[in-house]
Amino acid sequence: MSGKKEPIIAVWFTSTYEYDQRDFQLIKKYGNPYHPKLGCYRSGDRKIMKTQLDWIWDSGIDVIVFDCTSSLFRTPRDVIGDKTVTLLMELLKNQDDKKRKLYFCLFIERYMGDPKYDEIIDVLEYSKKSLVEFPYYFKKDGKPFFVVYANSNITDIVEKAQKKYPYFDLKIVSGEYIDPGYARYVLKYPQDLRDDWIPVSPGFDSSLEQMYLRDIYLMSKDESLRKYFSESDADIDKVRSNPRFSMERENGEAYKRQLKRAIEHNPEIIFISGWNDWQFGNHIEPAEEHGDKYISIAAEMLGRN
Repeated sequence: MSGKKEPIIAVWFTSTYEYDQRDFQLIKKYGNPYHPKLGCYRSGDRKIMKTQLDWIWDSGIDVIVFDCTSSLFRTPRDVIGDKTVTLLMELLKNQDDKKRKLYFCLFIERYMGDPKYDEIIDVLEYSKKSLVEFPYYFKKDGKPFFVVYANSNITDIVEKAQKKYPYFDLKIVSGEYIDPGYARYVLKYPQDLRDDWIPVSPGFDSSLEQMYLRDIYLMSKDESLRKYFSESDADIDKVRSNPRFSMERENGEAYKRQLKRAIEHNPEIIFISGWNDWQFGNHIEPAEEHGDKYISIAAEMLGRN
């Protein structure tokens, strides 16, 4: 690794307003092995956000990859004027006392689907006018950076958007294997060793997400959701015994193993998925059950604080 720069450490982060059931309402309804140390918070709370940013700094993280659309009831355009972005920018201005600066960039997704070309363009245009000149918007090799989440092959529309905005850097990331060129949002150990991007997860469990999609299906009768759950998903205990996607946390050992593998390979970006995806069991944010274990693991292994 001689001569290579340190990797950028990025983490997925979402806003939480209880605007639909996928927020903490799922934990309240079905229970959960883990509960936020901050309680069932709302992201527009300045004190909450300040505490979260302090924890993120302590972890050794460089970039918050912000997603405000992790719900069926939100679209990529909802980032326009989102109050969490505004608050995040206000708080990131005050970094004079920090040796290592914290940045943010946008995560463009359409939950359980793909962002449309026009939606991507609207987000990029808004960002051009309102976000990317902010001194703490993350720029990779001088270009404002955006992560675009794919549930199918979206190469054509992203390349078209990239051509329209050549001064931006659009990175396609997928949850499942779709295209060999796509980086991955989450993987079990051992992760694929890529030079551009390696994901690191503390563990994950799709049980609550399956219950969410079943509940929404029963209300909406949207047949496009039918493939995401089975008839047995009426029973949360049965779902938890056999979720569609899961990786055991092993009391932090799974996270250590994945982070060690990524650090040793030294890619451009190590992507931690995620900070506060409580509904997917995919969080390093402090919990009542494990305290700040995952912050401490990252800080120790990255050796930045």
